[in-house]
Amino acid sequence: MKSTGATFRKHSSAGVDWASWFLGIGLGLTLALQVTTMRKSDISSVYAVVASVSRLAALTGTFFAVVGIFLIARIPWVERGVGHDRLVTWHRKLGPWSLYLIGAHVFFIVLSSAGQDGVMLVVEMWRMVNSMAWMWPALAGFILMDNQSP
Repeated sequence: MKSTGATFRKHSSAGVDWASWFLGIGLGLTLALQVTTMRKSDISSVYAVVASVSRLAALTGTFFAVVGIFLIARIPWVERGVGHDRLVTWHRKLGPWSLYLIGAHVFFIVLSSAGQDGVMLVVEMWRMVNSMAWMWPALAGFILMDNQSP
């Protein structure tokens, strides 16, 4: 019988376990950034709470984006421990959530600012994009990220 040369390697669940622990601890530390820096003024009004939710969405969405890049980076010791196919699957499942959360951040921060200023959402969005440094590149980056999702 002729060998095809293909070998299949089953990856141990230990690799998945340490990856899960690592990502869970990272997410916990990310959320702790928000919780430990909150002040009483961050929950003093409806719009302040909305801005806090926005920051939470931004932190979590950014963490997911960084993890998504890490998952697909083809790091040899990570691939050996977890397996490339599983990493790609995790990447594909996690990717949309980073976009949803970063999109929620944009919506909630605009909603919060518009509510505090008493203007329409479109007016506040235009104001933010034109008056805050790096907002145009941030918008372009978000659009490019969104175009890469399947």
